[in-house]
Amino acid sequence: MLRYYYFTFGTDPDYPFAGGWVTVAAPSRQAAAQIFRLYYPNEAGTDALNCADVYTEEEFKETGMEETGNFGAFCHAVIEPREEGEFQMSLPKISPCRCGHQPELEETFSNIDGNFRRRYYVYCTHCGKESIRMETRTRAIKAWNYGIREEAVL
Repeated sequence: MLRYYYFTFGTDPDYPFAGGWVTVAAPSRQAAAQIFRLYYPNEAGTDALNCADVYTEEEFKETGMEETGNFGAFCHAVIEPREEGEFQMSLPKISPCRCGHQPELEETFSNIDGNFRRRYYVYCTHCGKESIRMETRTRAIKAWNYGIREEAVL
């Protein structure tokens, strides 16, 4: 039987999100932590999870975060199996481009102060418009959907 575990984030800029949480469906807390690490790995060589805290569903409901949020943010993603043994993260739908075509989610590595950081953006291959580069897939999709776009540099 799968249970839901809630991985919350604080204000540390190294977390994948500022506030909010990611929900993982898993048979145990240990399994949930392993699944979470696949999607949100921490720096190499550390055993710490890339989040502030982990709650069971019961513990999470007691916090009140589901109604009030966590540092102004709510659920960023739900990771659960689509079929037996197959886990997949649900992401927001990407809105069509103003040109009418369906854009794609892209991944890049940016050099920030000598450190390479993974960044995501939404890009329309037809007209070249793209969202600003963001730390997470969800943020890149939201930036696109809310109209925060940049013209591609060709």
